Amino acid sequence: AHMLFTFSLSFLLTKVDWLNSLTKSYVLVVFSFYLMWWSYNTFVRYSFLGDIFMGRRKESADGKRVDLISTWALLIGQWRALLICFVFFYVLGTALKEQAILAGKDLLMEAQIAQSPDYFENRDEVNRVRDRFGQTPLHLAASAPQGYRDYNPTARILAYFENPDVLDTMNRTPLFNAARAGNLEDVKLLLQAGANPNLADRYGHTPAHASAIKTHLKNQLEPIEKINYIIEPAPRNTAPAIALATQKIFELNPDATIAVFPSDHYIGDNKKFAQAVANAYKLASLNYLVTFGIKPTRPETGFGYIKAGKAISGLNFSAFQAEKFVEKPKFEMAKKFFQSKKYYWNGGIFIFKAKLMLEELKNWMPELIQILKEMNKETLTSKEKSFLFEKITPVSIDYGVMEKSKRVAVIPVDFPWSDVGTLLSLEEFNPRDKNGNVIKGNVIDIGSQNSIIFAEEKLVATIGLKEMAVIDTHDATLITPKRRLQEVKDIVEILKKKKAEEYFLPRTVERPWGTYTVLGKGQGYKLKLVKVKPRGKLSYQLHKHRSEHWVIISGIARITRNKEVFELQPNQSTFIPPSTPHRLENPGKKLLKLIEVQIGDYVEEDDIIRLDDIYGRTEKI
Repeated sequence: AHMLFTFSLSFLLTKVDWLNSLTKSYVLVVFSFYLMWWSYNTFVRYSFLGDIFMGRRKESADGKRVDLISTWALLIGQWRALLICFVFFYVLGTALKEQAILAGKDLLMEAQIAQSPDYFENRDEVNRVRDRFGQTPLHLAASAPQGYRDYNPTARILAYFENPDVLDTMNRTPLFNAARAGNLEDVKLLLQAGANPNLADRYGHTPAHASAIKTHLKNQLEPIEKINYIIEPAPRNTAPAIALATQKIFELNPDATIAVFPSDHYIGDNKKFAQAVANAYKLASLNYLVTFGIKPTRPETGFGYIKAGKAISGLNFSAFQAEKFVEKPKFEMAKKFFQSKKYYWNGGIFIFKAKLMLEELKNWMPELIQILKEMNKETLTSKEKSFLFEKITPVSIDYGVMEKSKRVAVIPVDFPWSDVGTLLSLEEFNPRDKNGNVIKGNVIDIGSQNSIIFAEEKLVATIGLKEMAVIDTHDATLITPKRRLQEVKDIVEILKKKKAEEYFLPRTVERPWGTYTVLGKGQGYKLKLVKVKPRGKLSYQLHKHRSEHWVIISGIARITRNKEVFELQPNQSTFIPPSTPHRLENPGKKLLKLIEVQIGDYVEEDDIIRLDDIYGRTEKI
C-alpha cells in the first residue's frame, strides 16, 4: 500500500501543471525521506539481517534458540527491502530532476526549449518556469546557439508571452540575451513584439551598450583598423577590468607590455605625453609597475596623491619608487602636499609587463585570479562566465594592487592634465572674461560674475549672476550654483529611474557608416541630419510604417530603390515609399550630408527590416 501510494503520487506530481517545480521537488524530497525511514524500519523489524543487526534471536517451541527464520520469511523480507529501495531512488530521482530544471542545469530542458517549444503545454507553465538565474524559456530561447536556429524557438515561445520584457534576477530581458548572443533574427522578432531596446539591467547596460561603445571607437577621425575589444561582463571597478584584459593579453603574448589609460582625461601636450609613455615603457621592462605622477599646480582635494620615495638610478629620466598612495586629502593636508614637492597627483595611468601584473594580482588579490581561472574553463557557457564575473567584489587597481606592491615606480610629468571630473572643468579649458566668467556659445550677459554660461544652440540671456552655472544643450538646461555642480549625477540617476528618453537616447547616434542627429520630432514625423562616411553604406532595408524623403546637402549619394540605382548631387532629392527596399551609400571621398524627413504613423528606430548589411551586425555584443 505504501509503495503503490508513493508511485502514484510521484507519477501525478510530474504531470500536474498547477504546482511549480520547486513545490514538486519539496514534496518529493519529503516523501523520499519518509520512504527511507520506512525502509529502515522494515529492515530492522522484519528482516533476517535486521534480527542479526539488532542482536535479536528466535526461540523454537522447545525453548532452544535458533538463528534462522523460515526461508519464505527471509525471501519476502529481503525482496520487500529491495522494492522499497527502488521506490526511494525513483522518487528521489524525480525530485532531483525537478530541482535540476529549476536550477537551469537540465540540458534536456534547454534542448527541448530550443528544438520543440511545445515541451511546455500551456501559457501559464511557460510564464511560470524559471531557472536559477530567474530566466524564462523565452530568455533561454533568445540566447540559444546558432545550431538551434532552424527550429525558430523564440518565435514559437514568444506566442506564450503577452509582455516580451520579462526580467531575470539581473533585470535583463530576452532582448538583452538575444543581442548578447548575436541572434539578429530573434532581436527583430522581439522588437516587432514590442520589446523595449532601452531597458537597462541593474548595471545600467542596455542591449546595445557595448556595441555602441565599439562603434563610437571605430567612428573616430583616425580609426584604428586592426583592434581587439575585450568587453567586461559587468562593471566591477578597475582591478577586475585590468585583470581580465591582462589575462587575455598574456595568453596571446606572455612578454606583452600593457598601458592602461582612463578614457575621459584631458592631456594638453601630446609630445610630452608620448615621451613620458616611452620612458614608462623602458622602466616597465625593468620589472616595475609604472604610473605617472602629475605635478600639482594647486592644492587639490579632489585627487589622490602618490608620494615619491627612493630615486631609481641608471635612467636618463627621473623616476622614483612609490613610497605610498594617499586618498583624497582635506584642504590643509593638500596644501602640505603641494608645498613638499614629493607628492604628485595620481593620474590613473599605468604601464606594466603582463606577467608582473598577474604575479602581483595573485599575491594581493588571489580570489580575483581564481575566478578568472574558473572563467577560462571551456565547459562554461558565456552566461555562466558572466555570472562568475559578477560575483567579484568591485575594487580599484590602486587599492587592490598598487598601494600594496613593492614594485611600483612613479615617473613625474608636467604636461597639462585634468580628469574632467565635473562641469567645473569648463573653467580650466576656457578663458575667462574681465568679470571671471566663462562664456561659450550664443550668450548675451549683463553684469554676471565668476559664472559659467554655456549655450549650444539657442540664445541664452543672463543678468547679474554670481557663482552660477547655466548649461544649455539641445535637449536639456541646467541651472545651479557652481558649488553644487557635482550633484548633476543625482539628476542623471533620477532620469534613469524614470526611464526618460533624455537618459537612454542621445540626440546624435553613431552607426558603423556614420551618424544621424535628430533635429525635430512630433506626431507622425521625425527630422534628421544624416552624415555618411566616405565609402560608408547603410544596410539594404525597408520600413513598414513610414516613408522617407531625402534632400542632399553636400557630397554624392548613391541610392538603391528596389532594382533602381541612381546618384544624387547637392540640392537634389528623392522619396522612399513605405515597405520599399532601399539603400543609401557614399561612393565619394568626402562626407555625405543630407536631410531626412520621416512621415508615418510610427517613426521609431525599431521599424526596420535589414535585408543585407556589410557591417555584419549579427556580431556578439
